[in-house]
Amino acid sequence: MDEKKSQISVLKKTNLPILAIVGRPNVGKSTLFNRLIKKRKAIIDPTPGVTRDLIFDECFFNNKKFIVIDTGGLTDEEGEINKFVQKKSLESLKIADVVLFLVEANNPLPIETDYVDIIKKSGKRYLLAVNKCDSKDKEQTVSEFYSYGLGEPIPISATHNLNLDILEKKIAEFELGEKSSQADDDEKKIIKLAIVGKPNVGKSSLLNRIVGSDRSIVSDIPGTTRDVVDETIVYKNNYIQILDTAGIRRKSKVFEDVEYYSVNRAIKTIESADITILLIDSLEDVSEQDKKITDQIVKNGKGLIIALNKWDLQEDTAQNIKEKKEKLLFKFPVISYAPILPISAKYGKGINEILNLTLKIYKALNKRIDTPKLNDFINETIKKYNPTSKKGVIKIYYGVQTSCAPTEFVFFINKKSLLSESYKNYIVNKFREKFDYRGIPIKISFRDKKIKKI
Repeated sequence: MDEKKSQISVLKKTNLPILAIVGRPNVGKSTLFNRLIKKRKAIIDPTPGVTRDLIFDECFFNNKKFIVIDTGGLTDEEGEINKFVQKKSLESLKIADVVLFLVEANNPLPIETDYVDIIKKSGKRYLLAVNKCDSKDKEQTVSEFYSYGLGEPIPISATHNLNLDILEKKIAEFELGEKSSQADDDEKKIIKLAIVGKPNVGKSSLLNRIVGSDRSIVSDIPGTTRDVVDETIVYKNNYIQILDTAGIRRKSKVFEDVEYYSVNRAIKTIESADITILLIDSLEDVSEQDKKITDQIVKNGKGLIIALNKWDLQEDTAQNIKEKKEKLLFKFPVISYAPILPISAKYGKGINEILNLTLKIYKALNKRIDTPKLNDFINETIKKYNPTSKKGVIKIYYGVQTSCAPTEFVFFINKKSLLSESYKNYIVNKFREKFDYRGIPIKISFRDKKIKKI
């Protein structure tokens, strides 16, 4: 037993991110493990329960080094060995950074939902992979697993090496890095805030105002990207990196189109950020460049704050603010979900509001809504308003959240063709209102649910 304990203690001491493969017996965990580490280390046998202890090895996903753990099968069967295997598998959840829940195509079982709850409650990041998808017919059954609420199911075949490149890319997308201790990890969570906008709207002035001497400036936190980040501040015990488009260098050519490359710089900054401030000169109209930048913010699923700068030169009345907002939304309806703040970078007006909104939006970006709460919302919304047509009545069976940051959901319905654009917008607006997604672009996809014929 001491040897078993030493496995866990060794894994606890590693500074590499850990991926644990969990699932019930005989779904292909060991086959997948061997594929990922690119060697035959785990014993593969059709008999359930062959892997009883934790097996682990190092591997690379898109040039990122991980430790991968192959666990014994999760089961509700009695017996001392099964209890021991179960205990070791659950221990792997505690030390893992990412949990890969592996299921078998066309074979969902009730016992799996119990373990889904355990994974969700663990607070770990997770992925759902559907193994043995070695034919088109089996790939089509993947939608059955959306109801688990573990995000977008990834169809794979470990035996035939199908879609493992997609799985590895998804694993590598998690921003984990090397670890020192849990306390240090929590301390170093950094919110990335980008300031974007066309030239000469006051981006540098806003940056300088945000990192003023009344806030503590942190200039050398490990992991910061110096060619993008100008400053890192601490605000209400949160680290916030200020990303400025001016800090991203472009390739030098003498005859470049200024607008094209300023938008290009903004796009790169947006991709690095969690939240963006679109800075607009309140004395001018919205430009095509502003629209292009915002399209990228929405496309990348980033949080958005609209800041109307140079408000010190405007008549500071509620009526004027209202008129400016209405004019902006009329010309630019895509930003209707975003808070609009009148600010003055020169005099510091609205700076605390920006930072407070940043903290609130960041929290919402990383919020995951439980499937039961999501389905309660669906039932309430349809009861209030469910338009009918000659083609039939819309029925939404259930919904699941497939990702955070970007915030995406999938709703399964009886017939997608019954949905009008206005009803889609109604659902999205009600959804945003219910779950407080102000400042966040949310994507709700609708899919036809296939009814099994008996």
